[in-house]
Amino acid sequence: MISMSLTSTLYIVEDDAVVRDSLVQLATSANISTESFSSADEFMLHYLPNQSGCLVLDMQLPGTNGLTLQKKLMETNCHLPIIFLTGFADVPLSVEAMKQGAFEFLEKPCNGVELLRVVQSAFLKSQEVLKDKAEKDKAKTLYKTLTADEQKVLDLLIAGRTNQEISEANKSSLRTIQFRRSSIFKKLNVGSKSELFDLFGTSIDPDFSDADESSMR
Repeated sequence: MISMSLTSTLYIVEDDAVVRDSLVQLATSANISTESFSSADEFMLHYLPNQSGCLVLDMQLPGTNGLTLQKKLMETNCHLPIIFLTGFADVPLSVEAMKQGAFEFLEKPCNGVELLRVVQSAFLKSQEVLKDKAEKDKAKTLYKTLTADEQKVLDLLIAGRTNQEISEANKSSLRTIQFRRSSIFKKLNVGSKSELFDLFGTSIDPDFSDADESSMR
């Protein structure tokens, strides 16, 4: 069981007011923080990215339907887990939604206990994704503090190369490599290679490459 009411919000997008209100009541009975909307456009106007939670989304919405909203969220790099609801079995739509990363697909009327179980799992997934993102952002920020030469040394350290091998690869003296390594450890506030692996994993994320120019000094 997770502490949902403190850190996660259940977003409900359902055009049927009766169904929407019943979903809100169900969530409230489980002490889940809830925000509800009657359309996809209304949701997009109010949703703030990078918030822990999940989205219970009616597939057959008027105007912007559920599948289109899912695509829009993907385009904004939003990783909010989506639980689709539909009033009838639509295999092609459900397959498309799952291919696009839907967390779950439930038919109306869905069992309340089952829905709450799925919501709890989605909250956990959301928290994991946000934690991973925060760790990646931290690593990228620290990576940007290094000079271009230090980044080259770090790349090879992460790849498991020795100081001597890095010296030969960079055509620099061993003393220079040792100095850069010391500077790297100081800037990143780490004391060992194992801590570097904790921070960056076994390779530098390709997304960090855009930091190269800003770190030139």
